[in-house]
Amino acid sequence: MPLRLVSYNIRFGGRGREALIAKALGPANPDIVVLQEATYPYVVERVAAALDMPYWAARRRHSLAFMSRWPVTHEWLALRGVRHPFLKIVAAAPTDAGAAETEPRLTIFGVHLQPYFSAQSERRRVWEVRSLLSAVDDGSAHALVGDFNAVAPGDDVQTWRMPLWIRLLIRAGGGRIPRDAIALLQESGYIDGYRRLHPAGDGFTFPALAPHVRLDYVFLPTDRISSLKACRVCDAEHELVSRASDHYPLLAVLDV
Repeated sequence: MPLRLVSYNIRFGGRGREALIAKALGPANPDIVVLQEATYPYVVERVAAALDMPYWAARRRHSLAFMSRWPVTHEWLALRGVRHPFLKIVAAAPTDAGAAETEPRLTIFGVHLQPYFSAQSERRRVWEVRSLLSAVDDGSAHALVGDFNAVAPGDDVQTWRMPLWIRLLIRAGGGRIPRDAIALLQESGYIDGYRRLHPAGDGFTFPALAPHVRLDYVFLPTDRISSLKACRVCDAEHELVSRASDHYPLLAVLDV
């Protein structure tokens, strides 16, 4: 059964942009959406209603939230040294059409890591990734999804388009953007879903007005990567999406 999973940072809680956020997500036809910067539960509730997604959860001042068409259980994981508690979602689907009983299909870990391109921030992201990996049950079918605020090894980054203060941060760090957090995930046996299907694509997701860096990812364990059927940045309606948030949504289609 295919699951359409979307990651979307809605920026500053999304207040006043509920209709735009719903319209930005609509073309992806998502089954589950993992949100970042979703700090106002009533915003998530309104967007979920607009998308006819009966299952949702959010906490005030918590970055991570979700909306779902599938039955789910969830919990926030507040681990030591982690800026934003991770969100663990266990998704289930009907065992057959119209059945009331459900069975677990996929565990999704929603992620929003430390921002900024400094060496100190990257060390913090590495710590957060290690904490995330410690919380994952290696034997389960799972995905790591969200705004990692990190650059992958080998990715193109158009630093000349970045604000001056970010370029100064990079210069202070020796003129290079550290990439250790994503490298750690790759070394730990996780595959970058977008890059697996688009080895030559830029995949930029931020900022939506003038995209020049890829910050949003879906990672799958090596033995689960064959379940990934599609992965793309939802940037077709650029004008609409750039008004809804400063990130593009990222869609992954998984056979679960």
